[in-house]
Parts: sequence; structure tokens; C-alpha cells
Amino acid sequence: MPTKYGYESKKWNDRGKERWRIRVGTKSNGTAEYLPCKDEAHAKREQKKLLAKQAGDDVLGLEAIKTANQHGIAACVGKLAVVGATIEDATEWFLRTRFPAKGNCTATEAGNAYLAAKARANLGQVTRESYAEKIGVFMNYFGDTPVNEIKTEHLEKYFGEIGKAWSNNTMNPWKRFTVTFFNWLQDNEYIALPHGAKNAAEKMTIPKRDLHTPKIASWEEVHDMLYWYDRKANSVGGYKKGNVFGCMVYLVFCLFVGIRKSEAFQITWDDIDFEARTVSILVEGAKTNRRRVNDLPDNVWEWLAYLKQNGAKLNSAGDAQRRLIYRQRDYRESFTKRNASVPDIVGVELKLTRSGKTEPKEKYHNIMRHSFCGYHLKLHESAGKTALVMGNSEKKVRSDYHEVVKHRQDAEMYFNILPPETIARDENEDEVVTLGEAVKAKLLCDRLQPHIHTNETHCKAFQIAWAKVQEFPDYDAVCKASEWRELNVVYDADGDPVANEVDLN
Repeated sequence: MPTKYGYESKKWNDRGKERWRIRVGTKSNGTAEYLPCKDEAHAKREQKKLLAKQAGDDVLGLEAIKTANQHGIAACVGKLAVVGATIEDATEWFLRTRFPAKGNCTATEAGNAYLAAKARANLGQVTRESYAEKIGVFMNYFGDTPVNEIKTEHLEKYFGEIGKAWSNNTMNPWKRFTVTFFNWLQDNEYIALPHGAKNAAEKMTIPKRDLHTPKIASWEEVHDMLYWYDRKANSVGGYKKGNVFGCMVYLVFCLFVGIRKSEAFQITWDDIDFEARTVSILVEGAKTNRRRVNDLPDNVWEWLAYLKQNGAKLNSAGDAQRRLIYRQRDYRESFTKRNASVPDIVGVELKLTRSGKTEPKEKYHNIMRHSFCGYHLKLHESAGKTALVMGNSEKKVRSDYHEVVKHRQDAEMYFNILPPETIARDENEDEVVTLGEAVKAKLLCDRLQPHIHTNETHCKAFQIAWAKVQEFPDYDAVCKASEWRELNVVYDADGDPVANEVDLN
């Protein structure tokens, strides 16, 4: 029987005749099911029988529950008696705290419950921080508002206020996270809705991301920035020298190993295996909460050896991030002070924050990681290999970074950016210089020439590179071949065009 009935007898008229009946249930087709009676007395006798049977069924049901759970109930009663509580007290408390949707669960209570649940999950540090940021903004806005009373129009107003200066690429993940959050609230009964019904967040309008090609830095920008840091470190001296060289370690990892800044800031010298030439990205710092061990390209190996020799300091994450932000601003201002164009790799633009203030933010977010991915994919022609190093999916690497770097020579020059003392160690080599090697040396000379009068190390590196250029028998051919970036034409030793690309190895 689907529900309890009072089994009240009712009189009805059947084609002019008085009849009595008692409703006893509902048929499969949804219509009422009745027990026909001869008269009122008969109906009352049947009502007594039905009520007696219903009471008997209830007693049998309770006895069954007692028998099945008697040991558990007895244990609970004993534990509650110690603190002077009853099973009814415990039941009330459980329903009020575990299922606050049946009470008055506020946005703050719901947000804290979600963060507590995620704290017990196996999530990476970056993911946990992202959840905490988004939930924190939600709680600050809605505060003591019961989550059951938050409607779609309230959420749209919320995003209209906190995201008034956001692009679609920022709004999309924030709204999608809110849908995930509200689904969790619904699944855990913090929101009372019929099964299968859409919650307020699911009814929001979510803008599609604006698809665009990732911005990458030119190899010249990267070379100039690293050599500026090198000059800065040698000019400041003392403990600051080690700090600046430490910043360069983080840059090298982002630029040439594809590590996220948040991951790079967690790395210490103990995580770098100089014998195996690998670096371990620990679970605590990894966005995906998976430990990765990346091989170090030759130029990274050279940079790390150079920087460690010069006393590079790798300290705590907070200090590392703060120092790098300061030095990046210092580098950017070195252009603005002389009214020169700021390179994209450190470019910023004013953006509105959620508080309504205008602050300078990265113009091209993650440009260093994007640069690594584009150059690495072009150099190796393997999305799988690049994805493995970056900790990304192969599909994303292929779709986002295919042909963002047009020429293989750019990729070769990118991963051929070496520290000054490595270039100097080639001084005594007695080998025949190829056209590709001479071109590389010529391009490096072009980058170093503005600084040879102010920095002894860079002056020596320039001299070694220039000597290699002069060792090649045809200087005019080197100059023509070094123009491939603009002309996309390659010349042989005799100065004749030979192909559309040059092998610089």
C-alpha cells in the first residue's frame, strides 16, 4: 500500500441508489481503488478491520527494524547516554548539520562545506588554491543568503558585477566552476530540488571561449632578457647577485622545460639531478597533482651549471615569486625609461580587478610556457613528446600549438640560447666551422654587440662567437644565410639559394 489512509467510509449515489465505499489504495493507472460496502454499518465494520490491519503492519515493521539493528541501536544509546543525549537528539543534530538544505544553509556554510570536502580529495596545490579563490568570492558576495534562495538571475547579477571587465576566456571557467559547485550542493542535498531538475547555475548563460593563437616570444627576446639578468646579477653583487641568478633558474625552467611558474617556484637544487640531467616536479607544486621527471635539454644543463657556479639561490615559493615579479618589472622599466618598445615577454596592460581598481596585469598570460611548447613542437615534430614534457594532453598541444612557430630555424635558435661562459669554452676547439654554425654565431653576435663595452663576460662571448664567424671562408654567404628569418631563403657557401629552410646543426 503506497501510503496510509484513514479508511473513512463515504456515501455516493449510484444511478439513484445510495451506496457506501472505502478508499483502500490507488490502481496502476492512477485511479482510486475502493472497497464497496452494502450500507453504512457495513462500511464502519470494514473500516475497523482495515485500521487494525494497518496498525499490525506498523508494529511488525518496527519489530523488524529493532531485530535487524538492535546491536547498533544499543551501542548508540550507550554512547549518547554518557553525554546525556538521546537518539532523537542525535537524529535532529545529524539532519541539521549533514543535510542543511532541510534547514537554512547559507552560502558561507555551503562554501566551507565544499572546500572541506575538496581538502580531503587528492588535488594539486594550484587546483586547491583556484577553488579557494572562487569559493571565497562567492561567499563574500552572498554571505548569509540561503543557497536554496539563490536563483539564476542572482548568479547572473553576481557575475555581471565581479566580472564586468572580464573577457569570455575568464568568464567561461568561472561560470563552469559555479555549475560544478552547485551540482555538488545538489548531489549532497544542500539544495532541495526534485530529482533531475536543473539547479540555478545550470540555467546560466555561459559564453564560449574566444579561440586565438597562443602568443609566443621570439628567440631574440628570450636571449636579450636572460643576458640582461646576467648583467644585472654581476652589477649588484653580494647576496642580491645570488637572488638575481636564482630568478634566472626559474626563467630557464619556464622557457626551456615548459614548467609552470607555480611549479618552478617549488624547485630546489635537491630536485635537480646533475648526473642524470633531470629535474623532478613534485606533486605539491604540480598543477595536475602528478609527479613528473623531465629530461634537461643541453642548453638548460649549461645554464644550470653556470647559474649554480655563480651562487644562484633557490628559496621558498613566496620569496621566489616576489623576487621574480620585482625583477621582471625592473627589466620592463629599462625599456620605458628610454622610451623603447617593451617586448611581449614582459608586456603588461591595465585591467580592472574585481574590486573595481585598475592594475597592471600580464598582457600575454603564460607566454613563456606557450613559447616553449611552440618551439619544442616545431623542433621535434611530435605532439606526444611535447605533451609529456609539459604535463598536458597531446590533443591540446596539437590543436593549440601546431605551426605557431613557422620556421624550424627559429626553434633551433631558441634551444641554442646558451650562457656566456659556455660560448667562451669553445675558444680552443679546432674544428671546421659549417655554414649553420657560422650563422648561429653571427646571430648571437648581433644580440651581444650592444653590450660588449659594458660587460666583460659578454664581451668575451662576443669575441669567441665572432671568431667562429671569421673561420668560415665566405662571410658574405654567412650574412645572406643569416637573413633567413626575413627572406626565408638559404644560401650555400657560394652564395647561391639552395632551399627554403636551413639545417643549422
